[in-house]
Amino acid sequence: MNGKKVVLDTNFLLVPHQFRIDVFGEIDGLLEFPHTYVIPSGVKRELEKLAEGRGDEGAAARLGLKMLRAKGCTEVESRGNVDNWIRKYAKKENAIVATNDRELRNKLKKDGVKVVILQSKSRLGIV
Repeated sequence: MNGKKVVLDTNFLLVPHQFRIDVFGEIDGLLEFPHTYVIPSGVKRELEKLAEGRGDEGAAARLGLKMLRAKGCTEVESRGNVDNWIRKYAKKENAIVATNDRELRNKLKKDGVKVVILQSKSRLGIV
């Protein structure tokens, strides 16, 4: 893998359907250095479970999975609680995390990890 890793969280992958934002295009525009996308296996499992459902959440999860396949994201085996795994992985790999989970975002910021978030429901930003 070349460049910095960007770890994708479940709720972040629901954004394209919910807010009509191309999250990969936005991140590519924000990060002016080489980067690769990483999807924890636990996040992929969560998306697959949500995708079985009906309504907006199921549709959002199906779109998220489709975008993951199209972008060729690297799946990394994760164990245990997904949020805890993301924190440990991001610190170990000096990775950026893309999430809208406020609690996880606050913990990551305390850890000194850069976080990509949805700002004002129309664009992404880094905190």
